[in-house]
Amino acid sequence: MTPCMTRYLSLGLSVALCVGLPAATATAAAPDVAKLQQQFDGYLQKLGSTRQQQQSSWENGYARALGLLAKKLQSEGELDDLIAVKEELKRFKDSRTVLQETPGDAPDTLRELQDRYRTRRSTYEYEHNQKVIRLAEQYDAKMAGYQKQLTKEGNIDEALKIREERKRVGNHEAVTAAKFELAALEEAGFGSEPGDGEASTEGGTNAGRGEDKPRGVSEDQGVKIYAGRRAPSRAGLKFKRLTLTRTDHSSLAGGLAVAAQAAPQESTKRQPYSQGWREDREDAWHLRIGLRSTRGTLNNAIVIVQSYVKDAVPQGRIDPQHYWTKRVAIPTIGSAATTLDYPAVRTRMYRSKFRGSAMNVRGEEVYGVIISVFSEDKKLLYQEVSERGLGELALATFPEETDAERRQHLQRAVMAARLKYELAREAFEQGDPENDALQDGLRKAHAEMNRANDEMRKFHMSQ
Repeated sequence: MTPCMTRYLSLGLSVALCVGLPAATATAAAPDVAKLQQQFDGYLQKLGSTRQQQQSSWENGYARALGLLAKKLQSEGELDDLIAVKEELKRFKDSRTVLQETPGDAPDTLRELQDRYRTRRSTYEYEHNQKVIRLAEQYDAKMAGYQKQLTKEGNIDEALKIREERKRVGNHEAVTAAKFELAALEEAGFGSEPGDGEASTEGGTNAGRGEDKPRGVSEDQGVKIYAGRRAPSRAGLKFKRLTLTRTDHSSLAGGLAVAAQAAPQESTKRQPYSQGWREDREDAWHLRIGLRSTRGTLNNAIVIVQSYVKDAVPQGRIDPQHYWTKRVAIPTIGSAATTLDYPAVRTRMYRSKFRGSAMNVRGEEVYGVIISVFSEDKKLLYQEVSERGLGELALATFPEETDAERRQHLQRAVMAARLKYELAREAFEQGDPENDALQDGLRKAHAEMNRANDEMRKFHMSQ
């Protein structure tokens, strides 16, 4: 490895110094694109090799630390803790991964060890992804200079070659992966200044103006927007990274790093009857999205999230049903991640079993989301889905609100109200006819079903 490369890898010096690109001047000859591509790919490969070495060192270090901890616990006679550590060592040797969260019953010594190695792994990932993005951005800036100069000189063919090379680098798998992973790390609070992620009201409220939100926090269609900051933690919710898959239209995207997290909540009530039982489960699925620009500042972007649910017991192929669409305009997206905190997708599932009948399961479950980002003039910048089955529903065109969307919402409301009525009637028939609560529940469910049907009739009359 040359001294120049060593300096780059350790300090992240500019590509112009390491790659040795000549300055783009009016008298410069057309650059050798193949040679520049080879140089860029070579440096990218070296960064990848360095990361692999770090990962290997991390894995060996974690296994060694577990072994030392096991010896220490054995010498202290801590049987339960020793068993837990040995089980973790066996699991790690099979999977070579550390759990995202330490189990609640794990000993404190194991928890502290895992926290330390998670932080170390995140540090390696964060620094590696920063270097990859920095390399790509500096390379693109230098190539943009060549492209502009060649265009001025009328050398269009060479300028087009440069443009294609810039597109290749922008869509390079290693570069796009680095943008995503870096955004996810920053969304999780890694690499931020202490306290930067909390939407604290201390010193942040607009005193005297009647506003109770901290500066930089707004709301649109129930979506809370934390401009240039992370959203605060929420009691009882544990957000975990949501895996996203690029759609066929994602090749149009550029300059954005997006990460998503989800936190499920479940509430279950079980009602026994003399002849059986019924269970009512309500799920709330909370979504957060972090966005940052990797190419300067993006103004007036429109973030569109389309959520979908599915039948709790799908018959054959899954048929996603639209739940809601949220269109949020973001005035500015910069290098600091902006977080969008969405209202929960709420679904209900009912199960009942009575003597002499089979198990009855009805209701819906969360399926997934389509996340799209459009420019102010409604050109697609970014698009990914959380379930591959949503890929065919994702469009490259701006999704305007339609009558069909409104009709689908009303149909879902009617179906939900009818289901609620059927379940209330079932409970009334299986329970005590003199039970006031059952009678009241049946009356309310019937009234709700009538209201939903009335809304649907009004919609049809307006068409």
